[in-house]
Amino acid sequence: MKRTLGAAAVLVLALCVPGAAAKPQRTPHAVMTVHVLTLTQQEARKGGVLRVELWSKRDIDVRVRGYVLGKPPHLVAPTTVVDLPAGKRVNYPLRLSGKGRRRFGKSCYGLTVRVVVVRGRKRKRIHADRMLPAARGCEVPAPRVPPPNSPGPIHTYSVGLASRSIDPDPDGKWKGKNVYLGGYGISGGQPDGLDQGRAADGILAGGPSVTALALSDGKHPFAFATIEVQGWFVANKDAPYGLVDMRKEVAKETGGALKADQVLIQSDHTHGGADPMGVWGGVPLSFRKFMFDQTVAAIVDAWQHRTPANLYYGWAPARDLQSNQFDYDASNKVMDSDLRVLQARKSDGTPVATILDYSAHPTVLGSSNQHITGDWPQEANKLMAERFGGKALTIVGTLGRTQPADRSCPTSTKSDSDPDEAACKLDHYAGRVVDRVSQALENATLLAGPPAISAKSYLIQDPAHNAVLLGFGAVGDPIGIPLNRSLTPPWLTGNVLGTVTGSVRIGDVLLSTVPGEIYPQIALKVADSLTGPVRKHGFMTAGLANDQLGYIIYPYEAYPEPIMATFVSRGDQLPTPDPIGNDNYAFNVSHTLGARVTCSLLRGAGEAFGSGLKYRSADPECVQFPNDTLYSEGMDVSFPAP
Repeated sequence: MKRTLGAAAVLVLALCVPGAAAKPQRTPHAVMTVHVLTLTQQEARKGGVLRVELWSKRDIDVRVRGYVLGKPPHLVAPTTVVDLPAGKRVNYPLRLSGKGRRRFGKSCYGLTVRVVVVRGRKRKRIHADRMLPAARGCEVPAPRVPPPNSPGPIHTYSVGLASRSIDPDPDGKWKGKNVYLGGYGISGGQPDGLDQGRAADGILAGGPSVTALALSDGKHPFAFATIEVQGWFVANKDAPYGLVDMRKEVAKETGGALKADQVLIQSDHTHGGADPMGVWGGVPLSFRKFMFDQTVAAIVDAWQHRTPANLYYGWAPARDLQSNQFDYDASNKVMDSDLRVLQARKSDGTPVATILDYSAHPTVLGSSNQHITGDWPQEANKLMAERFGGKALTIVGTLGRTQPADRSCPTSTKSDSDPDEAACKLDHYAGRVVDRVSQALENATLLAGPPAISAKSYLIQDPAHNAVLLGFGAVGDPIGIPLNRSLTPPWLTGNVLGTVTGSVRIGDVLLSTVPGEIYPQIALKVADSLTGPVRKHGFMTAGLANDQLGYIIYPYEAYPEPIMATFVSRGDQLPTPDPIGNDNYAFNVSHTLGARVTCSLLRGAGEAFGSGLKYRSADPECVQFPNDTLYSEGMDVSFPAP
């Protein structure tokens, strides 16, 4: 039966609507929550409704109505009774009156909407506010003075996702030249090199791509891209095709709308992807330029085709999908095992983009596969787009000692050299991951409150102890291993390596980006050090972002087992010589890089959330790296200029 309010109740409701906006209520033990989902005034005017998300701890009928705030507030959506089932989020279209509908989209100024919910016999009230922006591209004549109490600039999240193929020719070559696949040992790939490497001889399941995400809160932008390759250096010694060059090119192509320090680019670390670094044979320079151009194009495309959206964050446990290389070692048992999802949705709940963050090496396929592929992230993106709608992006997280569990094909036991077997393995593992994404989305919550984006990147420098890797960079060309990392400052000065970390605030979620395969302890240390809203929601991590410096081990107590495993095997716990039996320590450039990266991430988290050096200063370990704070944010893309 439809219920209506008496005149007294209407008067009480009207009086509870003050002119100043308040934050939507969000407490851990709330018995009810309400959020306004409508994104723009034009959407409200065209659809004739305000989209509202309601949640109740118990089954209950509530009365809902909507206002446009002002002096006095204007009732635009008359009271409606809504039956809320216990524990289920309801996306409800609150119908506007004809007069209320016409209030929207009439000027270039924003309007603040308030939705009031009355529940129970005692008529307890909660409310949620949202500022709805005016039409995109709406310009206010210069002489016009804003009306009194105008809320000023109004912002909402906008999101874009775009993808570009980075396939070579169908035979796996690029214009007749070999494209070598990365991973599994060290392979010169040249006639006089250590060996002949793994030259791609085909394309698997559509092949690898670069996928880009662009986000804005209406004022502050951010872009992120994942290239499905083995790795990519911050800067190259033979041509300006490093990741820092890509970031600068995006700034140029967008006319400065995206600044270089607001662009972060990751490699997905597939062991079936191309090797632009030169460690496993490399790729033709023209193919590297092709991938460079495709990455820039994907980011610019994502930026130019953004759409208004609400952001939801969710997570699910996924330890059963991971394998820990050193699970027997007490100092390395901890895992970053949560699967995290950020999803952009239209106001009616339709997904626009699904961003998965998960920690598992893209090594479902072994060294016998020679068809170029992005490994499981390539297939996960396809499956997420098919299952949820919209587009999808996979961000790989903490890859140190973390491998995918159960890399089998349930219907075949052929070698990975068989394309059908390889595709089956990718589909099987990616399918299990995407099943867990569904679970994470079931409990995903809206990033409420004013939209907030803050992206920052930092230059850090650390003395390298690994003479082998430094030697390959300096003299690798003559011996057939042309390690293609820049040998000039700030990326190399003597034995001091320069690299990049990044920190991004997305609402109350923190995204930390790191220049290699970090051990899980780093991400967990950052998360455990934070306080406030980010701790309520969670965090995301992007490995191999803006550089690739191999394994980044942390803390110091975690080193003994990787060192042992690199030089000996423990058959039945009896060590036997086995040079580079495990590559975690062989590809570790510095004993202090893990701690330095952690401290830089603590700095970035504080500065992204407006807390300065609060988190970094609270960690006594960071005292040993005082020079890092001498470099201002963004120095990684402006060096040597201050």
